[in-house]
Amino acid sequence: MNKWTFVLKDKGTNNQGWWLKISNLDELSEYYKLENPTRYGQVLENYLQDKHNLSLTDAIIRYSENNNYTILQGIKSFELMVAEQQIDSLIKNGAIYINKVGGYHGAYKDEPEYDEIILDKIDFPIEQITKKQNKNKFNEYGWLSPSGEFYESKWGTHGSKAREICKLKGINDGSIDGRDTLSNLGWVLIHNPSDPNNKTKYIVSNIKPLTKKQKDFLFGYFTDVGMYIKANEFIEN
Repeated sequence: MNKWTFVLKDKGTNNQGWWLKISNLDELSEYYKLENPTRYGQVLENYLQDKHNLSLTDAIIRYSENNNYTILQGIKSFELMVAEQQIDSLIKNGAIYINKVGGYHGAYKDEPEYDEIILDKIDFPIEQITKKQNKNKFNEYGWLSPSGEFYESKWGTHGSKAREICKLKGINDGSIDGRDTLSNLGWVLIHNPSDPNNKTKYIVSNIKPLTKKQKDFLFGYFTDVGMYIKANEFIEN
């Protein structure tokens, strides 16, 4: 019987959570055997029931349409694509971490693991979630600092929030509304300037290269809202 290792990562941040740690190809193969039939079978069921707004289902439908696949071809191709990426990352990094909705990333050098639980089955430990973490993140645009601190800023308030952050941090703000000041210091803005009612479309605006802390946060942010393909843009290579 396999033993499964769960580790607590990003303790004390909005990205805190338990991840399944896969350390070799045998574990990954067993994970595929146990989890993939259920996950991808649910995609087909959702498709047949016309439930097209459900994270992974919606991603695979778009993937199939973009590649001129039937839904069955799209499910199999998408599953193989993710498997290949996970195998490559496992070989390259020595381990991968998978969260409870199937999002994953490779092991980073010297990345802290704050706790560890070993279980007989794949059953993610219950997280202690703060009120802020439990909010619907589709409503949370905002500013992200180079150190990974996130400051929520509702649509249309990014300038005033930038000025507030500058004042809070003692930053000399020489711009009109604070946006240029924060951006030039490496801050990232998560926003949607064109359509505040479209809660499935986000723009990540940054001038300077993203820090590891920012990539970690953005990976967790988009994984939490079910945008797996977007989340994988922020995997540290």
